[in-house]
Amino acid sequence: MTLVEFLKARLDEDAWNNRIDPKESWQVEHNDDAVSPSRVAFPPSRVVGRGHYLLWDAPESIAAHIARHDPRRVAADVEAKRRLIEQHTGYYGGGDDEFWPVQTLRLLALPYSDHPDYQEEWRP
Repeated sequence: MTLVEFLKARLDEDAWNNRIDPKESWQVEHNDDAVSPSRVAFPPSRVVGRGHYLLWDAPESIAAHIARHDPRRVAADVEAKRRLIEQHTGYYGGGDDEFWPVQTLRLLALPYSDHPDYQEEWRP
């Protein structure tokens, strides 16, 4: 498996796991009505999407993290990375020399370094 094949497979997985409408936006709302033992330590929050609650009575930091990774953002992230891969493979063609794989593609693969198909020689 080449680095480009590896990256495309990981992006396909990310897109597959994001099968919700990519135009959907998730928001955080404060859950003032919640009765929770955590209420003293954390202001309770909820994540709203598709007109219903996706997460209820969570610490605001967790709710904000989930809302930040809504389907719209994931779809845009996958598309941007696919465009980067396409631009870089057009210049170098994926050969095996001192310039390939380029650092940009190695850096794109780094978040997936715990995947069993990741190869250590790709590490930047």
